[in-house]
Amino acid sequence: MKRARCSWIYVGGLLGLLSIGLALPVWAQKGKPPPPPDPAIAFQAEKNFSWYDLMVMNADGSNQRLVLEGAKRIGHQDPSWSPDGRQLVFFSNGLQGRGIYVINPDGTGLQKIVATNDFVGSPAWSPVPLADGQFKIAFTDAPAGRQDLDLFLVNLDGSGLVNLTNTTGAIEFHPTWERFATRLAAKVYPDLPVTQLPDLIVYDLGFVGGSPAITDQTNLTASGAFQDATIDRLDWATTQDKIAVGIFLPGQDSMDIWVFDLANPTNPVNLTNTPTIGENMPNWSPDDSKIVFVVNNASIYVMNADGSGRTKIATRSKNVFAFEEPDWRRNP
Repeated sequence: MKRARCSWIYVGGLLGLLSIGLALPVWAQKGKPPPPPDPAIAFQAEKNFSWYDLMVMNADGSNQRLVLEGAKRIGHQDPSWSPDGRQLVFFSNGLQGRGIYVINPDGTGLQKIVATNDFVGSPAWSPVPLADGQFKIAFTDAPAGRQDLDLFLVNLDGSGLVNLTNTTGAIEFHPTWERFATRLAAKVYPDLPVTQLPDLIVYDLGFVGGSPAITDQTNLTASGAFQDATIDRLDWATTQDKIAVGIFLPGQDSMDIWVFDLANPTNPVNLTNTPTIGENMPNWSPDDSKIVFVVNNASIYVMNADGSGRTKIATRSKNVFAFEEPDWRRNP
């Protein structure tokens, strides 16, 4: 009875708005839930080459707030929102030692999930639990005694650590989850020392012997114009089978943001196409209608998913060397 009463109150309220001539918001007109509340975007502010603050701000760039302050040679990097929007996972080389941590956006509730050997991290929280019923954090680390980098998975309590790729001699960066958590994509250098350009690899995930494992993989940039391109940061869309990625093509002066539709991956779309401006680090909004990204490592912009409507929402100050790694909150 309570649920029905609440539904009638909700509908009545919407009808009331209509009756007094007020237009409904877009989300209500489409029968969708309201957008996530602010703060909507997490990011890192680089004070110098080794000092990173963890920050959040509203979707319009207002109300920038410090979550966790870095210090000399200590950085808090690569923030990624939890699926429920209540926590951030990030990498730090300080605090309680180098590793993957979680924290509330107000700076409380700091916990270390797992220690790491390398300075990369790039953690990403799975959007849903995997087949074993566990949410996972995907991240990059160097296996003990090796200089290359693999993709790892770990449960939120630090248990169930799995070296997912275990490819000696390769370097795998920046994992991003498909919305059903059955696939991961990553930027991959195939050799060490690096003599080849990176590829955009999609990994199919399954369970082998009770543990997550790669069952197949696809190289989206193995041929054509992109086999000689430089791949950088990438993000899988929230509701669609699309991947946005920063790409530097041969002969160009700067990086653009491209979108690969997995239904037609051989025909990606250049959303920015600005020869003298470098765009990178794309990240989709909760409904995939917009993309937040970084321009020239100095400003954060938002654009529509078709590349139109570019709007600057944040820019560096004299105390900040660069803004990087924006991540848009997925849910309330």
